[in-house]
Amino acid sequence: MNRNSGFLTFSLIIVLNLGLNLGLTACSGGNSSVRSGGSATASPPSSNGTTSSANINAKGWSEVIVHANYAKTLLDFTGHFSTDRNACGQDANGAIELANWNAMTDAINQAVTAKQNPSEDQKICPTQPDSAKMDGDMEIVLDSGTQMKIFENYGPGQVCSQIADAQLAQRLYDAINQLVVLADKTDCQNGWGR
Repeated sequence: MNRNSGFLTFSLIIVLNLGLNLGLTACSGGNSSVRSGGSATASPPSSNGTTSSANINAKGWSEVIVHANYAKTLLDFTGHFSTDRNACGQDANGAIELANWNAMTDAINQAVTAKQNPSEDQKICPTQPDSAKMDGDMEIVLDSGTQMKIFENYGPGQVCSQIADAQLAQRLYDAINQLVVLADKTDCQNGWGR
């Protein structure tokens, strides 16, 4: 091995590292505020894959964790989600349509600052249709990194919330149910006999 090959190897490592760092910055849009505890402001994708300025941004939270329909689904502050089990029993990833994102994010933003009922006796149980897939728990990961439980399963047809506002609890339940249904169908249009 000559002296120049060591220099070339070192140069290649520097170039690759620089390229990876630039690539990660480009992919993340340069927004590292979620990891550092700042408010998330990235735009979610629209139905054509571009971002839109006509959206509602996440305020005070960075992630939503849903355990429902025999799966764990994660929603990030950009409108992207992942599930560890779709209707075909596989991992899947996707993005929420802008209109659904706006409704969901508005409800989540309000839930972050909503008054909580002080005791278990005062829980709110949203109306759940027979076809509901949201049959479990939901937590919001706040910018501070703490987790705020919003929904909890108390038995069949008994997903309840500590949010004092019954209308907000219902809107959020309906939005999260749509997320669970979307995650179930992602990459699996004909799973479970559909």
